[in-house]
Amino acid sequence: MRTLLVSFCLLLLVAVPFAASQEPKAATSGSKAASPVVATEADNNGRLTVARGTLLLVRLKANPTTGYSWQLGSDPKPLALQSSEFERSKQDQPLAGSPEIQVMRFETSAVGTASLVLEYRRPWEKNAAPAKTFKLQVTVE
Repeated sequence: MRTLLVSFCLLLLVAVPFAASQEPKAATSGSKAASPVVATEADNNGRLTVARGTLLLVRLKANPTTGYSWQLGSDPKPLALQSSEFERSKQDQPLAGSPEIQVMRFETSAVGTASLVLEYRRPWEKNAAPAKTFKLQVTVE
């Protein structure tokens, strides 16, 4: 009886991690999520058409160690800002003033046209003009 119990426990130790590692593959293989659409500085003052439900990523150079970052300049409806984060350089500690990439993720769940305006500024300098402006006309179909 004890041998049977030990064998069963060993089988569980092997089978459970294997089964768990197989679940994500099965779930993602049936998924038909569209690839994100990426906009960069090259798209400034341009137009872009995306399908509803597609993730829009805006990737722009920024210097967060000097206080500058990209901020929404106006309400971008029908786009919805989901997150904004910085991609670290390959160095462990970014050097002050060294550029990084700010990635802003926008949800495109509603149909319509958005005038996306991003301003490069220090958030605490309320009355200062932005150092740069990024504009993109986005049509969500």
